[in-house]
Amino acid sequence: MVSPESLDQLRNTLCKGQQTMADWQGGELAVSAVPGAGKSTGMAVAAAIANFNLHRQKQLVIVTFTRSAVSNIRKKVSEH
Repeated sequence: MVSPESLDQLRNTLCKGQQTMADWQGGELAVSAVPGAGKSTGMAVAAAIANFNLHRQKQLVIVTFTRSAVSNIRKKVSEH
């Protein structure tokens, strides 16, 4: 079972800009940054935290432009 404390620890591994993604509470979120800026890592942690708070009938959808990014984000989300 995931605890709120472990989610806080996970959030605290991120830099300030990534923490903004992790603090997302709902609705649309667009993330734009240069390659290597940590978008995938930030989105994966945000997805893990959001998934903890989602009702069973709600869904979280992550959309990206490249297949390599899909693979990278999928791997990182499943790790968390």
